[in-house]
Amino acid sequence: MRKTMQDKQPNVIFIVADQWSTAMADGSGKNDFVQTPG
Repeated sequence: MRKTMQDKQPNVIFIVADQWSTAMADGSGKNDFVQTPG
């Protein structure tokens, strides 16, 4: 199960980075990033 969790962590980070990139492109990246709980 440890390998599964380690494999999931990079995916979560990638998803967050993708959302942050989209928010920045939207022009209100900082606000969206702060409001996003995770």
